Amino acid sequence: LTMPQPINITEVRRLLGMISWYRRFISSYSDLISPLTNLLRKDTKFCWNSDCENAFREIKDILISSPILATPNFDKEFVLQTDASSVGIGAVLTQFYDN
Repeated sequence: LTMPQPINITEVRRLLGMISWYRRFISSYSDLISPLTNLLRKDTKFCWNSDCENAFREIKDILISSPILATPNFDKEFVLQTDASSVGIGAVLTQFYDN
């Protein structure tokens, strides 16, 4: 997964916004990202430390690791969810299953 390490608060916010859709699939999501959310505090100077690096790597590993939520069923409808701004675009391709 090619995802550059955030180098400032804006990039941390962008990262957290990008991965927040998946939070319901990541066990202990809040605990995992806490080193990153701590960087967003107003009274904190931005300092990327080993806790931040470990959280960042673990997030990337979780996003690309098995189990995959489900394999695509090409007999079912796909749903494309998109988002865009003046600085970027994003998309998630999903399917809904009965169970």
